[in-house]
Amino acid sequence: MQALRPSTFTVRVGTATVGRRSYASVTDISSFPKHGEQLHGFTLKRAEHVPELELTALHLQHDKTGADYLHVARDDKNNVFSIGFKTNPPDDTGVPHILEHTTLCGSEKYPVRDPFFKMLPRSLSNFMNAFTSADHTTYPFATTNPQDFKNLMSVYLDATLYPLLNENDFNQEGWRIGPENPKAAASGEAQDSKAQTLVFKGVVYNEMKGQMSDASYLYYIRFQDHLFPAINNSGGDPQKITDLTHAQLKKFHSDHYHPSNAKIFTYGDMPLGDHLKEIGARLDAFEKIEADRDVKSPINLEGGPNYITLKGPMDPLVPQDMQYKTSTTWLMGDASNILESFSLGVVASLLLDGYGSPLYRGLIEAGLGPDWSPNTGFDGSGKRGVFSVGLNGVKQDDVPK
Repeated sequence: MQALRPSTFTVRVGTATVGRRSYASVTDISSFPKHGEQLHGFTLKRAEHVPELELTALHLQHDKTGADYLHVARDDKNNVFSIGFKTNPPDDTGVPHILEHTTLCGSEKYPVRDPFFKMLPRSLSNFMNAFTSADHTTYPFATTNPQDFKNLMSVYLDATLYPLLNENDFNQEGWRIGPENPKAAASGEAQDSKAQTLVFKGVVYNEMKGQMSDASYLYYIRFQDHLFPAINNSGGDPQKITDLTHAQLKKFHSDHYHPSNAKIFTYGDMPLGDHLKEIGARLDAFEKIEADRDVKSPINLEGGPNYITLKGPMDPLVPQDMQYKTSTTWLMGDASNILESFSLGVVASLLLDGYGSPLYRGLIEAGLGPDWSPNTGFDGSGKRGVFSVGLNGVKQDDVPK
């Protein structure tokens, strides 16, 4: 059998090196602005070359609005853009989640229904999405085509900063009241009881109604409610979603979807100057406001551990005598300590991952439960790291174990 040659190799001829892909032109730190220098309305705050990862990271700040911008230059044709906003939910109406949906229903520059979804079949992107997290909302995409990158970045910036937020879109994506069977109501079939029955509807309302009916998801949400009581349900509780008004949605956007409250990220081999020119022109139209920098902390356990027991729905996928879900959680240190968070992630993986891991053998193989609870593992996404170990499908007599 002929041996396969490695994908990268080096051959030296005099002083020249050939055959190895060079990334110096993309990541050369000397080719970027120096600390304190300005470019297209941004000032470079920090730059660092990371040879182990073959990349150069640059932290910039928009002079007029204070928007933070992180660019990672790397010899990678798969370029990424993301804009995110701090969106601490004021209540359980799901306003961050509904706003994420309605921002993608047309903007000032692209006043068409669902420009986001109209781009999907026309774009060369390999990733397009939007995420509503516990206290922030993010809009990322990735593509290898430079023109496609410019087109998508234009759509994303306009959608987030200048959305139309029409009331009809709010009713469609958020919530509304309508006949249970709209076709029967439209055809005048009075004998159909569903044509006369009015029910709550809406994309987010129905989505969260389905989520909250899932026993595992509900367990995780209630776990978060007690661990971070200062953070409301960003996805929305169906019993509270119908309290949200269109005016409240628009105000939440004006307060939070602002460059002063934004984090922008780009990655890849495309020129930084091109990104800054386009983004800076969009951000210059705004004035600086006070950003939401409130990072919620978990509960204080200085007085000792807390024990929480709640009732939940039956899980139809689990036998009747194995309906308990239980977990134990430890609060770790400051999640901004990168070394500690990385180490904890490694320790969690060693303890939990694989059939030979000690906790798998001691809990699941021992028969205390068939699988891990939804919150099991190390989570370093909050202000403090959280490590949890728990089981689904536990028998009542095994809960204390």
